[in-house]
Amino acid sequence: WSRTGDMHHVRYVHKAVLLHNKNVLVIGGADSVGLNRINNILRSAELYNPSSKTWKLTSNMNIPRVGHAVATIANGSILVISGYNGSAFTNSAELYDPSTETWTLTGSVRFARDGFTASILTNGKILITGGFDYDYNILKSAEIYDPSTGVWTTTGSMNIGRDCHQACVLANGKVLVMGGHGNPEAINSSELYDPLTGIWTLTGSMNFARVFHTATKLPNGKILVAGGMGNNILQSAELYDPSTEKWTMTRNMTSQRTSHAEVLLQNGKVLVVGGWGNGAALNSTELYDPSKETWTLAGDMNHTREYHTATLLTDGKVLVAGGSHSFKCFAQQWIDTGDMINARVDHVATVLKDGKVLVTGGTNDRILADAEIYDPSTGRWKSTENMFYPRQCHAVSLLTDGKVLVSGGVSPAFLNTSELYDSDTGTWTITGQMNNPRFFHTSTLLKSGKVLIVGGKTDIGLDVNTAELYDPKTGMWTMTGDMNQARSYHTASILLNGKVLISGGYTFAPLDSAELYDPVTETWTTVRSMDYARLEHAAAVLTNGKVIVTGGYGSGYVKRAELYTSDTDTWTTTNPMNVLRKHHTASALSNGNVLVTGGYYNTEGLRSAEVYDLSTDTWITIDSMNHGRFRH
Repeated sequence: WSRTGDMHHVRYVHKAVLLHNKNVLVIGGADSVGLNRINNILRSAELYNPSSKTWKLTSNMNIPRVGHAVATIANGSILVISGYNGSAFTNSAELYDPSTETWTLTGSVRFARDGFTASILTNGKILITGGFDYDYNILKSAEIYDPSTGVWTTTGSMNIGRDCHQACVLANGKVLVMGGHGNPEAINSSELYDPLTGIWTLTGSMNFARVFHTATKLPNGKILVAGGMGNNILQSAELYDPSTEKWTMTRNMTSQRTSHAEVLLQNGKVLVVGGWGNGAALNSTELYDPSKETWTLAGDMNHTREYHTATLLTDGKVLVAGGSHSFKCFAQQWIDTGDMINARVDHVATVLKDGKVLVTGGTNDRILADAEIYDPSTGRWKSTENMFYPRQCHAVSLLTDGKVLVSGGVSPAFLNTSELYDSDTGTWTITGQMNNPRFFHTSTLLKSGKVLIVGGKTDIGLDVNTAELYDPKTGMWTMTGDMNQARSYHTASILLNGKVLISGGYTFAPLDSAELYDPVTETWTTVRSMDYARLEHAAAVLTNGKVIVTGGYGSGYVKRAELYTSDTDTWTTTNPMNVLRKHHTASALSNGNVLVTGGYYNTEGLRSAEVYDLSTDTWITIDSMNHGRFRH
């Protein structure tokens, strides 16, 4: 992989198409975070010249759009269809003329939509299928565009509504659609459209339900589907044989990935590029060889990215453009997503193995047993089974088997109970009880798969120095070595060497002390103290293995962050943060920086956010969140 010229606009969820003149047209998209009701929608388009490796802006579309679809007309014009314009879904369509570099509006679709597909039929007409409307109703409808008249007509509806699916035109002229969201979970169904009759018939179902997958027609006429999201992010791939109308599994990819790009190369192999997997945007790529049904790693891209495009150039090279990475965006902006079902504070949020987010407990006008799940692909929340115990100020760890361990908290009694959530079944089960009730403690998954519980407050409100280990194999808790200092409101960070760093907290006064737990010996060692005592702070482990501790409250609000280096047992203060805060969050980004959000100062929750750049030791203020929040 080698760098080429940069586009004029940051963009993702855009479209790219190879023109007859060998240039690549990139169209629309967004330059801000999220997929739901994005505000920064682009009407711009730009052209890539493979000979000069440069981009130039071409004329803007008449309407900004994201979630649109594109198709190449036989005369070389590019048809852009529907999508979201920043305030509503648009039913408009427009044509780009490469010879004049101009856009003209053409006939409007009957139903405005997003998350749909556009397929070029053998007769030159364009078929669009499914998607969802502005109210998130999933659509069954399909329409056909006639380039000779510029008019859309409805055709037969699919048997099953679906969005964010894939479609391929088969060698016999029929259109295969597969997977997608189906009210609202991922589905495995497939169906065939016959252009001669305008009728859809169900065909074989995929082995895995999936959405945000890719589909490619191979030279042998079979369809390769790879990755996507089902019950979790998928590594699997499968083949559809039009002669038998059946799906068969092929070899798994080397990595699980969703929101990736896929392109058929001139040698008949399939290149899969980037996407999201293992909790981060990917720069890895891999090749599928249809003759051997095997995947092999290809070179890594220079940048991680998802929601990008990959376009095969006439010289056989592949152009990858745009996309998002870090905290889901090149542009540092915030947008609202779906509201939780229950407002809450002192809850815990956990990223599940499938990339969804589980929120447990907390309080509003009562202590909650409620739990709910956020789906990043739809921006929606749904309820899942309640915990056995209402609890706030509890601690949570994601286990190696994908289950979630919840321990302790306040109910309003002080709890020593713990329970397990199984995301595959959406159910809770009671597991072993801790030896001591505790709240405001920490929970850390060790490399052994056991969970270390540290400190907190007891049922009489005293800070404790005790620690316990949970063994998922037995479901039992055992006491381990005591800390040297009782504490609550502290942070726990697992280091690259497997040891656990405990920093700060409170016992009768804010603490500057820190200590390390060694899982091999089950002992604690006092390490160098921080320069500033602090509680209600936040900590994150950086990509270089250092730990950053941010904000909090000591003798007053603490404006400086500190970096711990375990090799030398030293703390180094950073330049001051831009905003005083406690009860905030700190998240390590894949580019090595740290994102700090919200918190509390004096009498209000904060909207502000800032990024720490480790390479320059500077704090950069970014766009504020839309809502002030703390203890989030």
